[in-house]
Amino acid sequence: MKKITLKNILLFLLFVFIYFLPSILFKMDFSYYNEVKRPNVPQIIFPIAWTIIYITLSIFITYLINNHPFKDNKRIYIYLIINYFIQAAFIFAFFGANDLFWSYIITIATFASSIFIFLEAYPLNKKVSFLLTPYLIWGAFATILSIIIYLWN
Repeated sequence: MKKITLKNILLFLLFVFIYFLPSILFKMDFSYYNEVKRPNVPQIIFPIAWTIIYITLSIFITYLINNHPFKDNKRIYIYLIINYFIQAAFIFAFFGANDLFWSYIITIATFASSIFIFLEAYPLNKKVSFLLTPYLIWGAFATILSIIIYLWN
């Protein structure tokens, strides 16, 4: 982003809201998480990680909209939309349906789509693409955690 404007602040806030929306719409009952056999990962890590991810993704998307229009970069926008819906599906699969297998599949798909987003973003702006690093690290961690939870249960 070249400069901070009211438009960019509002765009950023809009995307932060959009990313938090699934956790508002779908009930996240952590009692199920506490019932499954899993490695000892404190619950507090999840909202901290997702807040960082949503903020960095929102900064990234605000940059993208301002500097790389959809008509010239359709693929990255499509990957972002697909990633958003896949990632949102996890909340329903895990907390709503309590389906560990689909939760794992969705976690893999989310991680894979975040890699595709990074690979599309890197040629556009190497420095800005590193805003996706927290998402990639979390995706790797979540994929490992998800398979462990699935196999242990």
